Amino acid sequence: MNMWHEKYRPNSLDTYFGNQDIVRISVNWINSVLKGNPISKGLLYHGSPGTGKTALVFVLKEVFDIPMIYKNASDESKKRDVQKYISAGAMKPLGKKKSIVVLDEAESIRTDLSDVIEFTNSIIITNDKYQMNKNVRTSLTNLDFKFPNKKEKQDYMEYILSKEEKTLDFEQKKKIINVSKSFRAVAKNTQLASMGVEPTKEARTDLGLYEEINQLFEGTRKGYSNIKPDDLLKWCFDNGGSPGLIVVLDRILGKTPRNDYRSWKYVYDLIQFTGASNAQYPQFFKFLSKYRSYKK
Repeated sequence: MNMWHEKYRPNSLDTYFGNQDIVRISVNWINSVLKGNPISKGLLYHGSPGTGKTALVFVLKEVFDIPMIYKNASDESKKRDVQKYISAGAMKPLGKKKSIVVLDEAESIRTDLSDVIEFTNSIIITNDKYQMNKNVRTSLTNLDFKFPNKKEKQDYMEYILSKEEKTLDFEQKKKIINVSKSFRAVAKNTQLASMGVEPTKEARTDLGLYEEINQLFEGTRKGYSNIKPDDLLKWCFDNGGSPGLIVVLDRILGKTPRNDYRSWKYVYDLIQFTGASNAQYPQFFKFLSKYRSYKK
């Protein structure tokens, strides 16, 4: 049986739904590469799995007549191959020619990517940009992929139904939109519904650091955060180390598994990074007072 999520995988800009601002920025960047005057060193695609990062790369490869070298480090064997490729300096002969190097699942790559960014036009793909070296994050144009909104999911579902010459009633469509988080899930559930099978909710995908912190800012985060202390420190440092961040950190501490935050050494580092040693935020320090047992 032909699986609709594969059958309707995007192969053109017209069939790529969602993240249209990112599509526009990516198209402009590739056009600048083709003209020999790149507007930036490259692009950093980041966002949760299933948001369309890799799919967009392959659409761009179809649309533009430009050599694109794609490397994926998704498992150990591929990771070794990619690291060997980078270490060998294989990208250097490309220079800033009209070609693009794409590194997918880049958070798995432990080799320094400085040469890739310096010597090539690069698209780096990662689920969580804070797993990348700061040089990568600051050198490239950061593009944050989001899951589709309700309208985007409906447009994609209607597109599939029109191609398949199928119809669903209002309640079926509503349920598909409500239980489907990604376009892939929309396609799967649309196919199931057309066969008379109840749509299913896809498993939760862990959020990246950036998205989790945004949700904490907005007060929409539910349940506990998966943010780790070291990643949080990186985030604070990248965002200027403002003392005002300590207020946000207070809220994050309350949303994170406690075992990660029982170290006074971690708290000391946290305060140093945020420059908040002279600031007083009672709720924050009240939380810290529970763990006086830490010994330097």
